[in-house]
Amino acid sequence: MLKNQDIINEDMLTQLVDLDSDEVEDFEFLRSIVDDYFEQAKEMFKDMENKLAKDDLENLGKLAHTLKGSSGQLGVRKVQDLCEKMQQYGKLRDVDGKTPLPQADAGKRIKECLERAKKAQAEAEKWLDRFLGTEEQQDEDGEGESSPTTVDAKANTRSSSPPYLKAK
Repeated sequence: MLKNQDIINEDMLTQLVDLDSDEVEDFEFLRSIVDDYFEQAKEMFKDMENKLAKDDLENLGKLAHTLKGSSGQLGVRKVQDLCEKMQQYGKLRDVDGKTPLPQADAGKRIKECLERAKKAQAEAEKWLDRFLGTEEQQDEDGEGESSPTTVDAKANTRSSSPPYLKAK
């Protein structure tokens, strides 16, 4: 499992929490952003798979660029990083953006990145669901799992359990 800082940019999440100034702290605004992002990401992953199957790496790279931006805005760090790589591979370049890559090599690298990005997206979705209190927390044994480390933006402190999670 990825570490919190590998999954989510907590500074970016804190900024989004600050924007959601709802007194009740149900985070309706943030929830809508999160839900929209994950719906978009799942559709874009399907589109990327279709582009990869057609060996249309250029347009796959453009989709990766779009998802990279959305991921960055929400702070979904690992997906953002992998989309950056896919964007470069779609241009038939290595991650440095300069070194040329043969189409076959670029396709292989994109396929690997795409699978990793989908897994990272699923981890981020679980993490954010727990952060927002929208998912029961269980580990592999069915036992309770601790909440993700979160940032209490109002108190400017870190805690292992967000103060606004509702008891279930």
